Amino acid sequence: MQNIHWNVFIGFYLSLIFVIPASGQEEKDIYSISISGNTKTKSSFLQRFIYTSSGDQYDSLKINNDLRRLRTLPPVMDVKIDTTHLDSGIVVEYKVAERMTIFPVGDFGITNDNFWIGVGAMESNLAGRGMYVYGFYRYNKDHTVHLIFRNQYIRGSKWGFELQIKNLPATEYFNADTVVKHQYTDISAAGKYELCFENDLFFGTSFRYRSAKYIIDDEEYTENISIDFRRSVVLFLRWEFQKLDIRHFYIHGWKNNLYAETVFTLQASNKNVLLFYDELRIYGRLGEKGNLALRILAGISNEEYVVFSPFIADSYYNFRGIGYRAFKGNTIGLINLEYRQTVFENHFGGIQSVFFSDTGTLLNHGSLSYDSPKHNRVYIFGGIGVRFIFKKAYNAILSIDYGMDLQNITSGGWVFGWGQYF
Repeated sequence: MQNIHWNVFIGFYLSLIFVIPASGQEEKDIYSISISGNTKTKSSFLQRFIYTSSGDQYDSLKINNDLRRLRTLPPVMDVKIDTTHLDSGIVVEYKVAERMTIFPVGDFGITNDNFWIGVGAMESNLAGRGMYVYGFYRYNKDHTVHLIFRNQYIRGSKWGFELQIKNLPATEYFNADTVVKHQYTDISAAGKYELCFENDLFFGTSFRYRSAKYIIDDEEYTENISIDFRRSVVLFLRWEFQKLDIRHFYIHGWKNNLYAETVFTLQASNKNVLLFYDELRIYGRLGEKGNLALRILAGISNEEYVVFSPFIADSYYNFRGIGYRAFKGNTIGLINLEYRQTVFENHFGGIQSVFFSDTGTLLNHGSLSYDSPKHNRVYIFGGIGVRFIFKKAYNAILSIDYGMDLQNITSGGWVFGWGQYF
């Protein structure tokens, strides 16, 4: 009788080890996967970012990575998972909440002695397949035009392409009587290959035209003197890689953009030019409502100072408050830091207060005619801003910043824009 009791105990113990886990394991197999909630975005486009497949063992970590990938897409405002347990396995449903992806864009800025205004439009989910179209015009006594078309996933593959047309004039001030008007036109085409998700390699070529002219004005005469012009063929490489977790307008993670180009000039008298820069962005969540953002940019070129120096300091991209003018250099180092604190939020959007600092330097090598001064200096700007955010549209953020030169607090200005500064 005692042996019978031991046999029953051992049989029951073995059933706990082998029988129960085996039946539980079978329940964790995924029977089917579906996507719901999307109206404009094609399900086939969303499916390429879902790595979980039917027949896989249910893995919450893998599914959470699927959700993170989907949240990085412009048309996806949010996505949640719903599971149904059946005898045949688990039915997994990705429930997508879409947002608007087509809307106007623009910016506006005013400082002590200049202003600019820009208008345009963008669509980041053309045909429901994540294609990007952008058109923009800015006026600040010059006429800036920028057009982009990008299809990152041709027929859902890892291959894509990008087309751009840029006409970017700029004005460089040396003193009260002398300015330099720069003309920059670039037409480019690039192929793109996805090494893996959030890891893209762009490679392409462009035709570039650049020219510059002195404008000297005093009481006796006005003189326009052409400095130089250059037509070039450019080969470039851009490597973008990141790991971001986006929850509406909160961002955690990092993003890096590495760029290199070789410029082959079409005039025998001009030497070929090399350029390299790297831009790193780091984002961190502070509590539930705080977001810290850091941008570090470093670049160098062997381009001669100053006529065609590649790096420009202005309010639009570098130092809020400096104005929309060209302080140029062939070496740049830049650190932008922002703290964004949400003061109001509901299901429609939110309002953030922003505190920022913009610090950096542009260095130049070479000399100029007319003994014009070089702009070798460290820029230190700081300020405050506000963000008005609409959740249901991609990057629908109205940015208003006031920046001042911390080395000369009487110098500063307003910058209005669409989207975060970085």
